[in-house]
Amino acid sequence: MHGLAATRDIRADPRGQGHTPNMTADTVPPGGYPRKWTAFAGMAAGQFISVADMSAVGVALPTLAGDLDLPLPLASWVALTATLTISAVLLPTGGLSDVLGRKRTFVAGTVLFALGAIGCAAAPGLLLLLLARVVQSVGSAIISINGFSIVAVAFPPGERGKGVGALTTTVGLGGITGPVAGGALAGAFGWRSVFLMLAAGGAVSALLALLLLESRRFAPERGRSIRGFDWTGAFVSAAALTLLILAMNSGARMGWTSPLILSAWIAGACLFAAFVLWELRTRRPTLDVRMFLDAGFRWASITRYTGFIAQGTVRFLMPFYLQDVLEYPPGRVGLAMLPVSLGMAVFSSVSGRLSDRFGVRPFMIAGLAMVVASSAVFSTLGRQSSLYLIMPVLFLNGSGLGLWDAPNAARAISAVRTSAYSSGSAVVNLVRNAGNATSVALASAVVSGVVLARGFEPDLSLIPDEPTGGMARAFLAGARYAYLIPAAVGLIALLAALKTRTPQTPPPAPRSPAGRPTRTPSGRE
Repeated sequence: MHGLAATRDIRADPRGQGHTPNMTADTVPPGGYPRKWTAFAGMAAGQFISVADMSAVGVALPTLAGDLDLPLPLASWVALTATLTISAVLLPTGGLSDVLGRKRTFVAGTVLFALGAIGCAAAPGLLLLLLARVVQSVGSAIISINGFSIVAVAFPPGERGKGVGALTTTVGLGGITGPVAGGALAGAFGWRSVFLMLAAGGAVSALLALLLLESRRFAPERGRSIRGFDWTGAFVSAAALTLLILAMNSGARMGWTSPLILSAWIAGACLFAAFVLWELRTRRPTLDVRMFLDAGFRWASITRYTGFIAQGTVRFLMPFYLQDVLEYPPGRVGLAMLPVSLGMAVFSSVSGRLSDRFGVRPFMIAGLAMVVASSAVFSTLGRQSSLYLIMPVLFLNGSGLGLWDAPNAARAISAVRTSAYSSGSAVVNLVRNAGNATSVALASAVVSGVVLARGFEPDLSLIPDEPTGGMARAFLAGARYAYLIPAAVGLIALLAALKTRTPQTPPPAPRSPAGRPTRTPSGRE
């Protein structure tokens, strides 16, 4: 069954859960999985630590760059390697999760995450650090796609916004903890201690998932096996996304018209087109591209991509601004970044619950407007800007993300058939990561280009020691453009949000006079 057809079946089915009668992950009782919050707790720790990874490493990045003697373009690869890897493997791991079962793959993801973090902590130089980061990021991708799919299975359609909102709150709490813990550890013990903390969190997450996630409820659909997995689609999609994101990140440094960059763009586009054609023809695709025929899913995806372009620059550039221009120590930088995640944690739960009642569009529009406004303010920052201005605007930025992210994700996942929730979750996460990768690549390219044009090397750790202040002014000039461009893209996200409509909520299951769900002759409720 394809995405659009599945959407129609779900709306027509009184249970709103599709057609599969087997009691597996694809069949959920009318009220949802009866132990839904236990299942949520089983995967929440993994979500928490995988998000703490991104924010903690982001705050520790200036310290890491200084310790390893890395200029900004090379230092950005610590963040971009994670984004690139996650983007490349999301679709294959999503398909494998649907085939192998969500508990099994979730536990495997937490183990990979912990092992990769240990490798990062032990890496003597940039190359081995990036290789270990790849392993860690594969684990993070598995964790993230299973988080959405576990929520989608555990919570019924009428409560899906609540479930996604709780998940996004967990993400926000991880974002709160990451900068504080990462900044404190990097300042006191060095950047390697940050990865050791993440490794310990991954080990704890694996244990909780083993204890709290029930294998039978999160098993694969009956009749599916690894032998029928779409390996061709998995490899082609990974290659296409890798080439496209590499071209996007390296274009400014190597020249957008250089033969290597043009070749990467062309090869990536051709592979992506071949992937789409293959997925339309194969019996069990890695990604059912027909889900994009659903207008709500399509506009939600466009909103998500452009919205994260507008959002991503803040988390990437702000730590460099605070540490290298304003010269705050790493611990204080972590505390200064706290309002972003705090705002996200507070408002994501609220918007998720209320969007179940009032629709997704008002929350997406309000949240994206706040993100655009905060980016416009950040474009005016100077060498004397106060934290009393910066931190409230960071809170506004995080609150905007909390308002629009959860309703947007819930709307997108509602168009996916139940037996492919992991694949649909992979798309939701892929779009987010593609937006973040675009944002980081744009910010790095713009700032580095302006700094180079003014006669300085793009090694931002040199800013405090540059006596004339010219390098700091060059960074601020580049940052101004790096914030205004995503703000303009955020306006496109607002227009796409206006086109996104809330799906019809399936009617509740008919009940007998005793209050129990009625059953059909086939035994289905």
